[in-house]
Amino acid sequence: MIAHRLSTIQEADRIIVLDKGRIIEDGTHDGLLAAGGHYSHLFNTYFRHQSPDYRPGQAAEAERDLELAGASSR
Repeated sequence: MIAHRLSTIQEADRIIVLDKGRIIEDGTHDGLLAAGGHYSHLFNTYFRHQSPDYRPGQAAEAERDLELAGASSR
């Protein structure tokens, strides 16, 4: 699967992070977060409002909340 939404890929068995067509990271969601690289930076930037007690599924909930908030402000 190819996805741009972090909540879509976080449950994948393997995540490959590309930058300008080159593989820069490869691993599981938890492994990439622990590595502190590009994926971790993107994830933490996007979901910085989450608590340190992050659990899988919260990302999708947060994205839905953001989408609903954006739709209601139009």
